[in-house]
Amino acid sequence: MKKYESIVLKIGLFILPMVIVMLFIPFGRTFDQQAKPVVRLSALKSEHDMEIVVENVTDLYAASVDLFYDTEKIVVEKLETGDLFVNCEKPWMEVVNSIDADQGIANFAVSLLGEVDAIKGTGVLVKVYYRILDDEMPRVKFLDYIMEGFSYDQEFGIRPKLVNDEIEYIPYRSKVQINN
Repeated sequence: MKKYESIVLKIGLFILPMVIVMLFIPFGRTFDQQAKPVVRLSALKSEHDMEIVVENVTDLYAASVDLFYDTEKIVVEKLETGDLFVNCEKPWMEVVNSIDADQGIANFAVSLLGEVDAIKGTGVLVKVYYRILDDEMPRVKFLDYIMEGFSYDQEFGIRPKLVNDEIEYIPYRSKVQINN
């Protein structure tokens, strides 16, 4: 019997540290990253439009996007609500959809209406249709919604804001994806 107890003890001493180590290994993402949705920009070179995509959002009630752009390089022609709100099967409205071609600022905001459940999932928040005035694909930079001011060291500066149903900003991670 002592022989079996000795074997069980040795196995237990070998397995226990492995289990403890595995508890602290993040599998692909940290806990902080899992809690935040991802705002991703997809710029389509061939069609000269961009889609701002929100991935893995769990409590979206409203959103706004401010685009700052260099008027000597780009003309923003149209902003269009994406499928995240269009296909949500809840009442919603565009709150702001404006383009100031002189200042190089386009503003977009959309919100659910009434006492409805917030949006969950992944989809296109807004489509941006633009025309390039030179032959190069525009450079893009996401700006944190807290930042004030803007410098024209890039052709597009994009400041998204995601809001939950209690009108609090949802922190997010962002990434830019250029499709060719």
